[in-house]
Formats: sequence, structure tokens, C-alpha cells
Amino acid sequence: MRSCRLVVCACLLSIASSAAAHGRFPEAQQLVEHPSDPEMLGLSTTFGFVVSRDGGESWRWICRLATGAGATEDPVFAIAADGSLLGGVFGGLVRSPDGCLWDRPEPALTGRVVYDVVRHPTQPQTFFALTSDGGQANALFRSDDDGIHWSPTSEPIAPILFERVRIAPSDPRIIYLSGAYPRTASSPRRPFVHRSRDGGSTWEALPFDFRSEDERNLRLLAVDPARPEVLFMRVVKDPGAGPERLVRSEDAGATWETVLELAELTDLLVGPDGVVWVGGKNRAAVGEGDAGAPPSSLHGLWRSDDGGNTFREVRGDLSVGCLAWRAGALWACADNYRDGFALGRSMDEGATFEPVLRFEELAGPVECPPTSDTAVQCAMTPGDADIYADLHVEPSSATSSSGCGCRGAGDGPAAFTTLLPLLALWRRERRHGGV
Repeated sequence: MRSCRLVVCACLLSIASSAAAHGRFPEAQQLVEHPSDPEMLGLSTTFGFVVSRDGGESWRWICRLATGAGATEDPVFAIAADGSLLGGVFGGLVRSPDGCLWDRPEPALTGRVVYDVVRHPTQPQTFFALTSDGGQANALFRSDDDGIHWSPTSEPIAPILFERVRIAPSDPRIIYLSGAYPRTASSPRRPFVHRSRDGGSTWEALPFDFRSEDERNLRLLAVDPARPEVLFMRVVKDPGAGPERLVRSEDAGATWETVLELAELTDLLVGPDGVVWVGGKNRAAVGEGDAGAPPSSLHGLWRSDDGGNTFREVRGDLSVGCLAWRAGALWACADNYRDGFALGRSMDEGATFEPVLRFEELAGPVECPPTSDTAVQCAMTPGDADIYADLHVEPSSATSSSGCGCRGAGDGPAAFTTLLPLLALWRRERRHGGV
């Protein structure tokens, strides 16, 4: 029994070292596409950004440090018309023409928390970025030159914490913002939706009521592509506080109705045929929540055939991190180790998925000159845990028949199934906390 404990302790120390070095359990979170080149794709993950230039046949990795993202951030990325990578991080708006050299091109955004970056639906060179600094005035910024120069669309607002910006595809003059006014000594935290009908020059404030004290923020998910007055939004809860609400508005944000509740809502997609797809993560599958608790059934892939009024479960066995529609197929991020793929595509409306990327199939770091930002920042040193050992973990083989063991590819850190609660100490979602 003592030897078994020693093995488990060694596993704990190995995983602790790895988690401290890389900060997060490996997960895929956001699929981004080039506006005109179907061969160029990007995938935001908890360990950095991975890029494909051949339509998903092969992928290469850019570490978080090169992009300027911290260990507890979930940056939002976009691909510009000229192929540059744009990202919103806690230190500003970052841009790279090739994934090797990184810059913060706009002084007005440098040092600011840039919380969301989205492309204009009809003008590929135009982007919007949303700042969300606690205690500072925040605003929506616009760039018309692929993210090089930026200017606010209106006067900044303080104090306010913006969460998401969404633009109506059928009428880009209509823009929605969501977020919350922080708690003060005299008032509680107050959620809001802002609406502009003139491209962001002026705004209308639309109130929203939280249903309970553990509801924290509002994250706009999508505007219906054909109906600019139909919106979908996630009501973000404190971690572990119970199911989150998906709410829908048919009157441009004036009123809202709860249409679905999942353990953790992650993404929503309105397909070209009007089908509404919703994804949810299974936090028990990645070691969060109560140790030993059974996986929640309130996750997976869901669909609505009536515009988002009612939903039915399609795949309850998946832990969905993102959704996209491209090349006539439904694409989804999933749990690489339990679902068998990090990114997959379905040609049969979600019934089955063909793996597009498994983390263990990464071709390696992005190929860059040795003096470039990415090459220098992402260089592996003897003091760092090997990223590939992290990604090759096999949770199902974490324990031996005797109840103790620690095995992974290349003798790297393993035992994620048995020791997942430890990883929860490091894994944090990018939320506004404490205000």
C-alpha cells in the first residue's frame, strides 16, 4: 500500500509541475476561419493557438506566451483578410502577419483588456474589438484596415464591464453589446444589453434581470442571420452553481425568454437552413466540480428546428466547446481525450463526427525564424514540461489493475482520470471576478 501511495504522489507531483507550467487542461475553445481562403483555419485552445493552412489536414502550435495571453485567459482570435492573426488579450490587441512576429499595433488598446474581437459580416477588412477594464471607461473600437489602426465608435462608458459584441449579419448597422455594471457599495451587480442601430455611434441601454444571486454576467452568443431582432444569449453563472440559462429575444433585446438550461453553455450556431445548434461542456469530464460526482447530463449537442423556441438532445455523450458551420458540415470542438477528437466535423447533422484534429497529431510548433517572437517565446527548455507529453495523455489508462500507476505517452504526465480534481486548481475560465 505504501508503494502505491508513493506512485500516486509521484503522479501528483508530475501533473502539478505540468499544470503549473502550462496552466490549463488541454481544451479546444474556438474555431476561426479566413474570410476567403478555406485552407486557412485557426483553433484557440487552453494551451495556445493552433493553425492549419491546408484545410485542417495538418496543424501547428503557437504557445500562449507568444500571443501575449496569460495562463488564466481565454483569448478570442480572428483571421484578417490579409491572413494576419488578431487576438484580444488582457494586455491589449495583438496582431501577427505570419504567426511568428507579434505586435500591439494600436496604442489606444495597448495595456487594455480586450475581451472580444469580431469581423464585420460583409466587409472582410473591418473588425470590432471590445475593451473591458475594471475601473476604467470601456468602449467598442473599430478597424477598417485588417486590425492595424483602431478608433472608438462612440464615447467610452465607465464603470462598465463589456462581455461580448455581436453584429446582425442581415443589417450590420445593428450591433449588440452585453455585460454588467460592477457591484458598488450602494448597488448590486447589474446586467445589461446595449443596442445600436447606427453602427455603434449611439446606444440604447436595455435592462435585464438576473434570476438568482449566482448569475454573474451576460454573454451574447448570436444574432439570427436573417432576423436582426432575434438574439441568443448565455446567462453566465458562478462555477459549480448549477445549470446556466440560454435566453432568446424576439424583439431586439427588449424582452427575453429562457429556452434551455445546460450545465455550462459554450456556443450557439444558427445554420444556413435555420437550424439552431447549442453546445455544452461536461465539466466532470475534465475534472471540475465535485470529486467523484457523476457526469452531468446537461451538456452535449442540442438542436432546435423551430428557430430556437424548443430544443432536443442530439449527442449527450459529447463535451462541446465550440460550434461552426463550414463547407456544408457541422464542426465542433470536443474533449480530445474522452470524445476522441479536439475538433471534428459531421456530415449527418451531429449523429457522428469525423476527427479533424486530435492534439496528439499536432505537427509541432509553427515554423518560424529562430529570432522571431514565437520561436523565442515558445522554445522548449529543460525546465519546462514537454507540451507533447501533456497532450498525449491517455486518461483511460491512468491506473493499473492494482489501483496505482501513472502512464502517458513519452513518460510524460498522466493519470488525468484519477487526479482530475488536482487540475481543477489551475483551470479557470476567463471571467470577470470579484466585481
